Amino acid sequence: MGIIASRQRGSEDLEGRINPGRRKRPSARSPDRETPSVRRRRRGSRTRSLSPFGERLVSAATRDLRVAPLFNLGPRKPLVRLRILQYMSIVHMKRKIAHHVALIRDEDTVSERQLDEIGVLMKEYIGAIRDLKFMLEPTSQYARTANFLKDFFYLERKHDSAVLLDTYLDKIPAPPRELFDISIPEYSGFGGFSYKSDEQEQNLEAYFGRFFAAVLSGVALIGPMLFMKLYNDLLAQLVTASVCVLIVGGVLSTLEEVAKKDVVALTAGYAAVLVVFIGANS
Repeated sequence: MGIIASRQRGSEDLEGRINPGRRKRPSARSPDRETPSVRRRRRGSRTRSLSPFGERLVSAATRDLRVAPLFNLGPRKPLVRLRILQYMSIVHMKRKIAHHVALIRDEDTVSERQLDEIGVLMKEYIGAIRDLKFMLEPTSQYARTANFLKDFFYLERKHDSAVLLDTYLDKIPAPPRELFDISIPEYSGFGGFSYKSDEQEQNLEAYFGRFFAAVLSGVALIGPMLFMKLYNDLLAQLVTASVCVLIVGGVLSTLEEVAKKDVVALTAGYAAVLVVFIGANS
């Protein structure tokens, strides 16, 4: 048996030297294969020189170069931005998801328990994305309600002085007693005691907005016509019409309510009216 085994090994070595591409690969149980524990130690050696993940996360959220850091705890106007906390929570969930992916790669398998944990984690992650979307977009079609809800995304002395003082985020040598009083908003929103006054105020703002738009539209149309009627020169009329069309198009492009196609249609219609006036006046 020993002679037969030695001949087989000799034939395999000879075949490997003649045709290196057909050399036998190490099996799954071969010591040449890198085990999951070796992979984890090798990855750990690469990140050993870095500071802990939590410290780097806090540093990214609070460094001085940020326009909007997690907190500004100055003596005059302390402020905590809760949106930054949501960003940090999402990064933490991403790290947990990456750990599961790394474990699947190292073990070449996945258990039912791990799949259940991944499912729960993905639901939390998608929920965090939806919450972030709610925090970034307008929260209500009513302007006053949207502005009111916007204050809940911050911790500041104006509304949360008691909370800041109780957690030592606001350090005042001798704070007055009213700062320790907890503030509960009285705004009742839709259907509340202030709903009618809010609705009247919103309707009044909408009316003045429409009135202002009507006045500007009349001036933009009648003004160039009067000017071109006084200066009955073709070159002056063409220059006046061109400048007015550019101004009207620029103003329309700044309005968020007007779509791109509507800007093109309105500008073209305005230009057509001026061109027809020039043709009738010449």
